[in-house]
Amino acid sequence: MEPEVTGYPPRQKNKTVLIVEADDDQTESPPWPDRQARTLKLSSIPSIIDLYVVFAVLTACIQVVYMAIVGSFPFNSFLSGVLSCIGTAVLAVCLRIQVNKENKEFKDLPPERAFADFVLCNLVLHLVIINFLG
Repeated sequence: MEPEVTGYPPRQKNKTVLIVEADDDQTESPPWPDRQARTLKLSSIPSIIDLYVVFAVLTACIQVVYMAIVGSFPFNSFLSGVLSCIGTAVLAVCLRIQVNKENKEFKDLPPERAFADFVLCNLVLHLVIINFLG
């Protein structure tokens, strides 16, 4: 016996599924010639966090290159800038681990709580960085 086909793919966990159907009363042709339901899987939150981590590490690398070219006269400023970027990247990686639903350790932790922890830890990190600057 063959399984029943409903026309919709099964909904997967941790994915946002966008279902687009074409109306039969439509005058212009749909973008898909077979006029069946299509899905678009998006995982935007981890992608945004990944971009943030790449930006923070890239900023730290640019600061190191600038220090190598120009010099490190205000060494406290250089250390503060690099440690701020690296610390923020580490905290963002921790946020990504906590928000990932496939991780079994944090399955009971709501994403709002993980984001609140991220913001609080960033606040403490930057207060220490500002105190280090003098």
